[in-house]
Amino acid sequence: MEIEMKKRRTPQEKKLLSYQKDRRNTYGERGSHSRHAITLQKAINRRSDRHRANQVLQNVESDLVDSLVGFKQKSSPNQA
Repeated sequence: MEIEMKKRRTPQEKKLLSYQKDRRNTYGERGSHSRHAITLQKAINRRSDRHRANQVLQNVESDLVDSLVGFKQKSSPNQA
């Protein structure tokens, strides 16, 4: 009768086994948490995209307004 000894595992193997036993999904969260986290992250990303787009548009609009105001002042000879 042979006695089987358990094989010693490296820390990397232990971590891999731990991940396999863990009941988490690919997002790294539990099932109900990921539902909320995914929607929250989408909202945060979309908010930041809108914010960046609005900043660019504000800069373009202010430059455009400045150039139009300067153009109007030059083109109207009747102003005192």
